[in-house]
Amino acid sequence: MRMLERLTADTVFLNGKMITMDKGFSIAQAVAIKDGKFLAVGTDTEVRPLIGKHTIVLDLSGKTVVPGFIDSHIHVKWTGLNLDKINLRGVKSIEEMLKAIEKKVRETPEGEWIQGFGWDEGYFKERGYPTRWDLDEVSPEHPVHLARAYGHIEVVNSRVLKMAGISKNTPQPPGGKILRDSETGKPTGILSGQGALKLIENTLPEPDLEEQKRLIKVISRKLSAAGMTSVYDGWCYPEGFRIFQELKEAGDLTVRVCGMVKVDAGVKRLSECLAHIEGWGPYTNFGDHMLKIGGIKLVLDGGIGGKTALTRSSYTDDPTNFGLQVIPTRELIEVCKLAARKNWQVGVHCCGGRAIDLTLEAYGEADKEKSIRNKRWMLIHAYEPDEHTFAVCRRLGVVVAAQPVFIHLMGHAFLSGWGKERASYACPLNGWLSQKIHVGGGSDSPMTTFKPLVGIWAAVNRRVELTGEQLGAEQCISVEKALRMFTVESAYLTFDENIKGSIESGKLADLVVLGEDILRIPKMHIKDIPILTTVMDGNIMYKDEAIF
Repeated sequence: MRMLERLTADTVFLNGKMITMDKGFSIAQAVAIKDGKFLAVGTDTEVRPLIGKHTIVLDLSGKTVVPGFIDSHIHVKWTGLNLDKINLRGVKSIEEMLKAIEKKVRETPEGEWIQGFGWDEGYFKERGYPTRWDLDEVSPEHPVHLARAYGHIEVVNSRVLKMAGISKNTPQPPGGKILRDSETGKPTGILSGQGALKLIENTLPEPDLEEQKRLIKVISRKLSAAGMTSVYDGWCYPEGFRIFQELKEAGDLTVRVCGMVKVDAGVKRLSECLAHIEGWGPYTNFGDHMLKIGGIKLVLDGGIGGKTALTRSSYTDDPTNFGLQVIPTRELIEVCKLAARKNWQVGVHCCGGRAIDLTLEAYGEADKEKSIRNKRWMLIHAYEPDEHTFAVCRRLGVVVAAQPVFIHLMGHAFLSGWGKERASYACPLNGWLSQKIHVGGGSDSPMTTFKPLVGIWAAVNRRVELTGEQLGAEQCISVEKALRMFTVESAYLTFDENIKGSIESGKLADLVVLGEDILRIPKMHIKDIPILTTVMDGNIMYKDEAIF
């Protein structure tokens, strides 16, 4: 009789400090991996018996290991497409911006597009928006399109306005605003809010699917190099899912993707939006561990930077402004009610307090149609919750996709728009967590950097990049809680907490080897910790040359 073969691992990591992120926050020394899952987690002595003659054995030499990072809200396609655009992050003046555009113009054949992203007038010495006339000075013959940092506002030159048919006589679109010169009434080139951005959407160049695949493949590997093994993509149309599926089948997708289905409520007719939802056969959670459908994504307001977040109280430096509502309340409710009947999860971009209130009102109405209690409907961004917010979230089982890095990169906008006291409570992680509400950590890339360690650092320190000050120290959270946000709590948002997000036997073998001990390094240095190795499904997706 043939003897049964002894069970052995494909790969074993020994002599490490494994921060497992299990419920007890236990620390292990070694892990064994078999068929893409963790086979055993424990001490070297406990794991060594699983080493066979074909097992790959890797000595960590005491290095720290955490579960693979999970971004609860990112835009993979946009992040990839930005690789070919001018990066204007940190530019200190309109003059500096124009020099970057002028350089690109010299390299680009006449008539071809010049595109950029990441500018923030809060960093400009001029403290004002660039205009079409600024752009025309350096690029009269090229169409120019520059997206502001953090989204919701874009500036274009006169050529683009003409191509899109936007003039002095163009009416203000619902859910958006065309900024105009106060004397002449002519458009300044600044478009604010989803309704206004839709006016130029069909004018902008769209790379073909092969080029999109190439760029998403590149950014996928960059995400792996940052320690990421899973993402919740917050804005997908059907063709986006097709690109992810083709990359997956070719073996070129190095992160797991759960994609939200974008429904253009507020900028398309309600009947179109309802038909879009009715037309989807599969719904939330259809797919597998590498690629699946998430929730329906809606955008209700703007953001803090352009003072378009829909707030309960006006902006300090603009007392008649309460922000922008993209979706009429009745339409928001109708879309949510249909989504509930069709078994979808829903996530609404709702930055300001009034937007949060309207979102939860719609969720409550949907719950009357069909319970959403176990569907994990989401608040996305949610800058300013209050006690009512917490109570409704607990009652309906609502979860939060938060971006701690917003305080770091947009703290100056919170301060100028809301004042110190109100800004100190913005993005209140301690507030959410003290109410036992599930909060997943994310980046909103390309609106900010996608590096998870920067997000963890921001959650722990809440330091404003532009001023250096700490904003709302009482809302800082511990390293342990921040790690949970970017691992197992983000897994919870996609119904995956039982298969990933922690280093436990039977779960997917996703892990990251860090160059420093994140529990012992000074907190201000967390964002600078090197990523040495990223493992997904037991396979090395990224490896620093210095390790192993």
